[in-house]
Amino acid sequence: IGRHHDFSAALLVGGKKEFRAEQARVPTTHILIATPGRLLQHLEQTPNLDVSELKVLVLDEADRILDLGFQVQLNRILEYLPQHPTRQTMLFSATQTRRVKDLASLSLHQPEYLGVHDASTSKTPASLEQNVLTCPLPHKLNMLYSFLKSHLKHKIMVFFSTCSQVRFVYELFCALQPGTPILSLHGRIHQDRRTSIYFDYTQRPHA
Repeated sequence: IGRHHDFSAALLVGGKKEFRAEQARVPTTHILIATPGRLLQHLEQTPNLDVSELKVLVLDEADRILDLGFQVQLNRILEYLPQHPTRQTMLFSATQTRRVKDLASLSLHQPEYLGVHDASTSKTPASLEQNVLTCPLPHKLNMLYSFLKSHLKHKIMVFFSTCSQVRFVYELFCALQPGTPILSLHGRIHQDRRTSIYFDYTQRPHA
């Protein structure tokens, strides 16, 4: 995509070491992709960062951002941005919760709702096969390990609710003999390493 335009872009995430270097280039960058906390930090501390001409604000996974407790930061960010109608704001959310509606009422002017598959009887594709396995909690990891061992020639993603759970299961399964080839991806890994792991996963025939 970048071959077809001259816009510059920057990724802004947490980390003290990168902040000073970011401050030098953020004021001249066209597109900023940032976590709420990091963006607010730049709005408050970066000299010459002028957002008065901002044209588009995109909030992806708005419901998750609110669930993680970023509503105060979002409201403070909105205070720095130009008011309507000069700014277009887009909220993307998998669920339409009360808090998302409240945020929309604060940050949107004459909002329009666009839903995907709202009229469908099923929220998932008809070709998608879903199965549920119920087991006692003490046996959960045993069942997961058995499933992974019996599907080594497939691509599998396993989701956990916290970074600590990801690290624990990853280290546990790697320590078992014979071990299982497995990748770990969570928010406490440095961004460059996370990107490398992601592309490693996408390029493997099975992982």
